[in-house]
Amino acid sequence: MDDTQDPKVEKFTLTLSNAAELASFALALGLTFSIIRNYLYYVLYLHVPVFQYLSLSDVVLIAPSGIFWAIYYSSIDAANVVTKSLQFTLWQKLFFGLALYVFAGWLIWIGFHNEPIVEQSLKIVFRYPWYIALIVLYVSIMIHAQKSNSNFFSKNRYTAAFILCIWYAAFDSYASYSVLTNPSRHIHLVMKTKNNNKVDINQNVIYAGRTNDYWFLYDSKTKFVRVLKNEDVEVVDFDTQTSLR
Repeated sequence: MDDTQDPKVEKFTLTLSNAAELASFALALGLTFSIIRNYLYYVLYLHVPVFQYLSLSDVVLIAPSGIFWAIYYSSIDAANVVTKSLQFTLWQKLFFGLALYVFAGWLIWIGFHNEPIVEQSLKIVFRYPWYIALIVLYVSIMIHAQKSNSNFFSKNRYTAAFILCIWYAAFDSYASYSVLTNPSRHIHLVMKTKNNNKVDINQNVIYAGRTNDYWFLYDSKTKFVRVLKNEDVEVVDFDTQTSLR
């Protein structure tokens, strides 16, 4: 076995120093995403001064749809790595690669039918032809950069991560707003307040989001957003069987 290594390939070794650097970068990335996403979604689209309702932990937390797409793209990336690896036989590549692609496809199917933001994210891609053109342009640029060994994102990973973070924050905020203004499978839940009022989240009153201390409910008829204190909510029943259309 040849132990020689291409001098252009840098070997990454995890140390306490770069682990702290990566943790700090991840925190900065999370803060950037959360601030941009919350500003665009709540302040710009819904005209809610959300930052007066946010605690530090609310700002740090990443949107659930971000976790969904992280799992999806990780599965696709893992499948690509497996199919290109020299450590697997042809049959192993076919088996593990296919299994990972099937998992990614299953995840998309489940997300489309159960997560309103994921559903709207997928619809946005096909609803606007210009968006597909942008994706094709991006893929073409990446292929050309890969062939000419001038891939900007590979050589500037931190900058690329921040660009991707800002883009996805803008995309996720618009997808979240589309859930409220377009036909969607809204999450169905019933809330009971401490003064025995019942709030049924349906096609007219839509769950718009929440923080640790507040719930945001959007009225599709009046276009108003009601802010409900979490301490005033006694019981929340989540419908696990169906989502409202």
